[in-house]
Amino acid sequence: SSNADQIDNVADKAIAKNGEGSLIVVLNKTDKVSKQRYEEIERLFDALDVEVIGISAKLGTNTAALQDLLVKTATNNRYSQDSETIVNNVRHYEALTKAQQAVGRVIDGLDVGISGDLLSQDIRECMYHLGEITGEISTDEMLGNIFGKFCIGK
Repeated sequence: SSNADQIDNVADKAIAKNGEGSLIVVLNKTDKVSKQRYEEIERLFDALDVEVIGISAKLGTNTAALQDLLVKTATNNRYSQDSETIVNNVRHYEALTKAQQAVGRVIDGLDVGISGDLLSQDIRECMYHLGEITGEISTDEMLGNIFGKFCIGK
């Protein structure tokens, strides 16, 4: 069918970009389709090695299950807590520590039910610190950060 062909096409692209990570397919608007139609759509993904979850963002249906699946997937990746990771760059270590602290604040906020708007600042902070490592933070931003924290040239 054309739906299956479209899914195969999108899946090929997503799997190619995903590498060795896990892939989760989120089907939104489950409140708009019948249970039978949803199950038909879900079966189209049977041939692929992906997790499929249906949600209704509007009604909040199954969003807690999606959150649990994301946490489970993130903690079961190929970098288990038992593996040894060595960070030999002090700047990277500091950025990873700050990113971990920001993620910890997000998790704590989710546990107590803080709104997404308030959590977004900690998420942005985590992304900023990871961006320092990946190079997505520009040299100008980094220099501004250094000059903002230290008094140089006086």
